[in-house]
Amino acid sequence: MINSIIKAVETSVKYAWGLLVVCLFVLFCPDDWSSQIGILEIRSKYLGYIWILLVFSSAICLGLVVTKVLSWMSSNRKKSKRLIQIEAQKIEVIKRLSSLNNEEYTWIACCLNKGVQTLHATQVNPTANALLSKGIVTCGGGSITALPFTIRDFIWEHLLDSKDYFLSPDIQNNSNVLHNLENFERNLQKVV
Repeated sequence: MINSIIKAVETSVKYAWGLLVVCLFVLFCPDDWSSQIGILEIRSKYLGYIWILLVFSSAICLGLVVTKVLSWMSSNRKKSKRLIQIEAQKIEVIKRLSSLNNEEYTWIACCLNKGVQTLHATQVNPTANALLSKGIVTCGGGSITALPFTIRDFIWEHLLDSKDYFLSPDIQNNSNVLHNLENFERNLQKVV
């Protein structure tokens, strides 16, 4: 008994749209068309049942539409909450750029000077590990003596937008500073 009711409901859900269209057609088709097609007698004989089917199929269709709309809104709400969380995390990481020490600042300046997002350093390099713990760089695979530490994309875009703050034009033209940046990069791969 219960299985037959469940099957009937599942079937009605599958065919609710078609049933709705058929009921609307039978009920609201003009009389001259109805008489030509031969549904005028059916309409007059079963008018009450057709109205019941129309209400039933309309309710099922409306329920399906409401369910779809609510699930779509729920998924969009979850996506927007997740995007807000990600943006907040990005802002927090970018704020950490203001707390860099001299070595970390030099790392950033070296990357900006060379125009590269990645520098290689040993696994135990304190500057690389400090930037890694602050979430500014990520560490890729490689040998212990030359791991690639890459500045995260959204931070790199921020750094490029504010390049003059980290690497002013005076510094870019100073040969001593550029020489110090090259020495800094060479020393990154030395084991401490």
